[in-house]
Amino acid sequence: MTVLDKRMAALLAVVGGVVLLLGSRGTAEFSAHMAMDISQRLPFGSLFARVYMAEGMDTVTFRPGSVVAMRALGLFGSPLDGSLGFLKTLLIVPWLVAAYAWGRRRLGEIGGAVVALAPLLVPAGLFNAWHLGEWDLLGATFLLGADELLLRGRERRGVLLAGAALYVAALLLKDSIAVATLLMLVLASLRDLRDGRGFGTPPQLLLV
Repeated sequence: MTVLDKRMAALLAVVGGVVLLLGSRGTAEFSAHMAMDISQRLPFGSLFARVYMAEGMDTVTFRPGSVVAMRALGLFGSPLDGSLGFLKTLLIVPWLVAAYAWGRRRLGEIGGAVVALAPLLVPAGLFNAWHLGEWDLLGATFLLGADELLLRGRERRGVLLAGAALYVAALLLKDSIAVATLLMLVLASLRDLRDGRGFGTPPQLLLV
């Protein structure tokens, strides 16, 4: 680890600590209560069914991974206290690690820090980090992790399987993440065909 790596790690720790502290204060708002309630009432047999989100949202969604995550989160408390907010916000830790590693490989230490911190410095990213029903940041963590594993493990079956598992986890986490993942895989496969590699090598995400 270089001196710059240590400085960037300290910066990530400070920003992450502030976001974590703020995320553990107060109670969840209405839509978080509704999402938690739906996830707790949904039978496991209906896990892969479409879920109707009523009361202001009026939409149908497909998020089996999110339902499992919220059911697990509900084992530790209620949206009425700050404990769930703290646990949910803890997910920024794997994001910061994965995003910094991914960005550092391609953009250097400072670029890695920018990739990791950018979502936490805008309202939409903070909303996703704190809201009990939003899991996009976790999905992004899965995608970056999958990209790294597939990049490093072309000749190692275990690493490839772990990367594929992360892709599947991202697909099941949220419908919008699934669409983005499939589009990137299709584009990466077309790139491999263009470069004469065919479909024999694992497609890489077109993130650079």
